[in-house]
Amino acid sequence: MKKVLEGYLFCKPYIGDAWILLKDGGLAKEYREINGKMSDKITIRELDRMCEIELRAEFLDSALSDFEGKKVRITIEEVKEDTRRKVG
Repeated sequence: MKKVLEGYLFCKPYIGDAWILLKDGGLAKEYREINGKMSDKITIRELDRMCEIELRAEFLDSALSDFEGKKVRITIEEVKEDTRRKVG
């Protein structure tokens, strides 16, 4: 069995430092901006938005649960985004 996951990796603090994967780049950017603020500067609206985004994320715990008890090889590779503009 093999599973390939790709997306933007974030640590979700305050719950035992869970790791989440966001597949949508726009959501990842928004999450990064809110998450980067100091906790006393986040509004209730932003906190609610973070929760909405987290509901769309894949928790790595659940992604790896199929492999529990099995010998695995985990490789993490940074994927560079193509910043060239496509002309159509």
